[in-house]
Amino acid sequence: MSNIDIVSNMPFNDASGVAQFMLAHYQNHNQIGAALLAQYKQGTSTFGLQSPAAEQAWVDLMRAHQRGEQRQTPQPLADWLHLHATLHNAEYTIILPSLTQTYELEDVDFSDPEQFYDWLQGHQQIHDFEQGLLGFL
Repeated sequence: MSNIDIVSNMPFNDASGVAQFMLAHYQNHNQIGAALLAQYKQGTSTFGLQSPAAEQAWVDLMRAHQRGEQRQTPQPLADWLHLHATLHNAEYTIILPSLTQTYELEDVDFSDPEQFYDWLQGHQQIHDFEQGLLGFL
């Protein structure tokens, strides 16, 4: 099982850290999808989760913050956040159909270091929870 704990501790404004996170994260979701298929006979798709445009937009937001600029979330990153949140909701629906609320993954400003770190922490908790339910932890 691909573990994203290490790459989820990247520092703010670390372009190589974002690249490592995106790859490990994509691999982790593929493994979760395979486990869901094996255990529940239902899978999920990671189509679109590996997005160079979203990755670059994420890095650009952090760099803009370092320069003192304010920017809105670019569309490729907003699309990725939505797709990613939808994927987690689909995973939760398979594992725990009665669960009605998950951590908010779309409402984040990656140009804000505090929101960046809060999102990474909350997101890691979601992955740990899912992996625990699937028997990976």
